[in-house]
Amino acid sequence: MILIIYSITTGQIYSEIEDGQDYLIFYQNYPQEFKDDLATLSVDKFPEHLKDYRIINNKFERIPDQEISEIKKYGRVLTEEERLLKTLKPTHEEVGKAVKIIDVLDILQDVGLIELADTALIDTKLIDAYTSLSLFGAYVLSESDRKGINQKLVPTKYKIEVSAKVNERANKGLEMKNK
Repeated sequence: MILIIYSITTGQIYSEIEDGQDYLIFYQNYPQEFKDDLATLSVDKFPEHLKDYRIINNKFERIPDQEISEIKKYGRVLTEEERLLKTLKPTHEEVGKAVKIIDVLDILQDVGLIELADTALIDTKLIDAYTSLSLFGAYVLSESDRKGINQKLVPTKYKIEVSAKVNERANKGLEMKNK
């Protein structure tokens, strides 16, 4: 017999040991709340890819493929909101285009090649570019949102419009998901 050690809360399987061993010895240096969440299940045989299963009601239940993929990619299962945000992320092509637009338009403005009449068109293009980069995670609206060193701030001039466009795309994503 084999003893499967798992989380009561999530069903996540942590390890397998020979039946009859005290499993708490393996977790003696873990916090008490972690140990309080442990349970065991004695089995004769278990699925081949044990990491793709969890234990629910003392039975092996295969983890959905989407969750397995998320665990491999992100190290955890994503929330519904995080999944939605991932679907809203622009493609690498869109991000590349947005970066080029920002670079070119900034240069043109700096050297004075853009007339005042063109400013509204330029602002629209920049807002779209900053929106794509914000959804991608490269730009954020406020300093408190900045998580990584590489994240840049959306210029103050465009924050309100970019925020509105990000929210608009998020709402469209929610509508599509609810259909």
